[in-house]
Amino acid sequence: MAPDGGGWRGLGVTVGVAVVTATCAGVANTVTITVRPTQVTLTVNKIGAGAGSVFITPPGGTYDMGETVVITASALAGSTFTGWGGACPAGVDPTCRLTLTASQIVTARFETLPPGKIIGLAGNLAFGNVTIGQRASAVMTVTNGGASTLTITGMTAPAGGAYTASWTSGAIPAGGSQLVTVFFTPAAAQSYSGTLTVNGDQTSGVNTLPISGTGVGATTPGSSKYDGTYDFFFKHPAPGGVTQSVSLARFFIIRNGVVSSSDGTLAGVVDGFGRVTFTGPCPINNSVGDWVGSMNASALAGSNFGQGTYTCRTAIGGSSNTWQVNQSR
Repeated sequence: MAPDGGGWRGLGVTVGVAVVTATCAGVANTVTITVRPTQVTLTVNKIGAGAGSVFITPPGGTYDMGETVVITASALAGSTFTGWGGACPAGVDPTCRLTLTASQIVTARFETLPPGKIIGLAGNLAFGNVTIGQRASAVMTVTNGGASTLTITGMTAPAGGAYTASWTSGAIPAGGSQLVTVFFTPAAAQSYSGTLTVNGDQTSGVNTLPISGTGVGATTPGSSKYDGTYDFFFKHPAPGGVTQSVSLARFFIIRNGVVSSSDGTLAGVVDGFGRVTFTGPCPINNSVGDWVGSMNASALAGSNFGQGTYTCRTAIGGSSNTWQVNQSR
């Protein structure tokens, strides 16, 4: 500032620290001024019949305008957080991120949980058509709406092994939930429909969910002409690189375009041109690997012979292995 005709001329200052020097009659004086943003307040109220805590980061009730705070709700035992009100978006996400452009009021609602262990299931387990041997997945949620810990002891589903899950047992706390990935792997061209049941020590609630899926194969009319039983013969290279031909006590069966085996480990499909695509493990010296590609089973209608090759991804003796199959039965 400087005198101006008996008055003062001032220079504008922004948020921060400003040093102002005034000179009068040849005497200079310096003043340090701290300029702060506009202050706003945040008020958080708890409502409802339940109990819980609300945490604010950074803490405090007064903030600079434009500052962002994170508000987190945490229910106590026997209670559950049921949603926000006021400046926070509605919903049951326990975390609210809020930028304060003005003074704000937020409400957090907590309600008491009903007694017992109340199970609930949610999710869409309609898998639709899935190629035989391939795996599809869907997610369901198991919830506990009661005030006591729910213990899940197992799950049952139709179709004897076509359905599996990432989680089948464990504890779910009061008011909590568990995400479960359900897998569908059809072994045949058929429908796999029914009910998934979650077993536990629930006192009430619904513990079932519809589940459905259909196995389909890349078959066309007339593919049954390749029906037969096919033996495996090792072709090349053998372990260590030596070529040999050895019949194995292992075979697969083709029926109406579907590949299976007597021990239940092999799977695949056959199209109308005799191309066999395997989706199960391949037997390399009684070990397992993945099928890749397809095998041409060039059988003729009414004949009892067909052969082709396929390759296993598993390396033995430093290379992959090729197998030959012959129809024998």
